[in-house]
Amino acid sequence: MNYTAISPYSILTWFHARMPHPFAHVTPLMLYIHWPFCAAKCHYCDFVAMQDHHGFARQYHEALCNEIRSFVASRPHTLGAPIKTIFLGGGTPSLYPLPLLKELFTLLRSLFDLSGVEEISLEVNPGGQTAEHFETWCDVGINRLSVGVQVLDDAILAKLNRPQKKAEVLEFFERAPHYIQNLSADCIIGLPGVDDACWQETVETTISWPLKHASLYFLTIHENTPLYHGVKAGTITIPQDEAVLSQYAWTVARYAQAGLAQYEISNFALSGFESKHNRGYWNQIPYYGFGIGAASYDGLYRCVNKKKLTGYLKHFVLPTADPLLWYGSCERLTHEQQVLEELMLGLRQREGVGLHRMVYLCPLFQSQVLREIWQRLVGDGYLEASQTHLRLTPKGQIFENEVVVQLCGGLEGDHQNCARPIRQNMNKIQKV
Repeated sequence: MNYTAISPYSILTWFHARMPHPFAHVTPLMLYIHWPFCAAKCHYCDFVAMQDHHGFARQYHEALCNEIRSFVASRPHTLGAPIKTIFLGGGTPSLYPLPLLKELFTLLRSLFDLSGVEEISLEVNPGGQTAEHFETWCDVGINRLSVGVQVLDDAILAKLNRPQKKAEVLEFFERAPHYIQNLSADCIIGLPGVDDACWQETVETTISWPLKHASLYFLTIHENTPLYHGVKAGTITIPQDEAVLSQYAWTVARYAQAGLAQYEISNFALSGFESKHNRGYWNQIPYYGFGIGAASYDGLYRCVNKKKLTGYLKHFVLPTADPLLWYGSCERLTHEQQVLEELMLGLRQREGVGLHRMVYLCPLFQSQVLREIWQRLVGDGYLEASQTHLRLTPKGQIFENEVVVQLCGGLEGDHQNCARPIRQNMNKIQKV
């Protein structure tokens, strides 16, 4: 009997041919770049972020650049692709060493067409910025700063392991407008220890700044964070839902008085200054994420990079590394998943979800059962309906998760869950 030898290369080629190939024929219009290093990791943070790792900055930067090179090399049709938005997130990307940041943007401009880029955002934690920081950010093309304010109370932030001071935040917003005018203040509602007086002082101070945008996020308590363990052990007390809801409603109204119109559940802006990058996410525009833990989406596949720093540094030691082998997960979305995502993302936005679009994607959306569900939600004050769109009311925005659960339950035939009153489904606002 004769045996044909099979080389390891042949096995690898066979395996590679059967792997998912996101962006095989799609070009990303948006780029996300992840910088994972922080001066300190906040006790509520569940992102891919790490403190006391700044010695890896050069290595990580080189691996990041190699990942970008390998992406373009493995998908030649993306070379010279016109990019509309770039977002540098983290971690704390404002800590990206300035000479390395220049190298990064030199590389990006050599591989992509940035001549028509509309928005380049950088997440910033205030404190320690010099004139050189602002000048370099401007030089590389950054034109929007998303500033982590959270709350203006030093003692509360210190308990959450966030070292920034109120004075540093105030100084930042005095200096930044001389360099970059498109400024966003990001705050977290529901932090432990924040009463109405503290919260209202924070909001009144932020709207006194020359802001173009504000983001307001409900505190999420993630498992395996110090905050989670403190709450579980009873050593940390978080505000009651009723207090948080009251603060949220007051803040939305106060932002509106200041000209910051709500265009998404957590986002507010002066007219024309809505975040183009985030709107791209909500409107399901293809994007590619570089760095550990970064996600990518091409309209069909959603992939997430592995999160291990040492593995990332080893894998992308050369620009010829295969980016497909670095995905921690890569999922081809089913039609049902695409429908549900469009429903969820559409409802988060001020415009709401288009009824004709949803019927086109899913004929079941016009069924009697689902119509009865959303008409009941309209009657209960959670939704408003026009001839063309379905939108969340201010009350519905607060309970958005549960509204979506009921609508999705109707699409999936879970009529028992759909029949429950929304408040019975609600335990804690966005808390795990």
